[in-house]
Amino acid sequence: MTDLVTTFRAAQMAGVSRSQFQKKIHSGELKTFEGMIHIDDLRKIFPNAKRNIKADAEVDRMAGIKASASYQAKMARRRALPDAEILMSHLENLSDKSLQIKADLDHSEVLLTSIAERLEKICHQDEDCLKKEIKILQEWLQAETKSKVRAGSE
Repeated sequence: MTDLVTTFRAAQMAGVSRSQFQKKIHSGELKTFEGMIHIDDLRKIFPNAKRNIKADAEVDRMAGIKASASYQAKMARRRALPDAEILMSHLENLSDKSLQIKADLDHSEVLLTSIAERLEKICHQDEDCLKKEIKILQEWLQAETKSKVRAGSE
């Protein structure tokens, strides 16, 4: 007989733990070939080993099919879209954030335009008024940014 089984399967057939089975292999009582055991060698050491290898192989095959189906189902769930309500909630949140960003951008554009206009006006001032106008511009800019910060935190 040239049937081979894995060492794990052979330990199951012999009715012993894997560690006990590995001890038999390491002591030289059992020989392996690429992690497999010949059934004849198994029966020499464990004469009461299960005989119905084909039935056991069928159970193994069914377990493999079940594991594969379970894995495929798990992967399908990962690829599935979330519930429509969840998607809608995410969409509403993104929409709110988008509107806030647009409002911030609009405010920044207005602020920059105002700064440019004020700087243009300051450029035509004489030197005595220049410091006073720059100070007024700084205070105005600070007030504008503070009011925006307060509005954004509300």
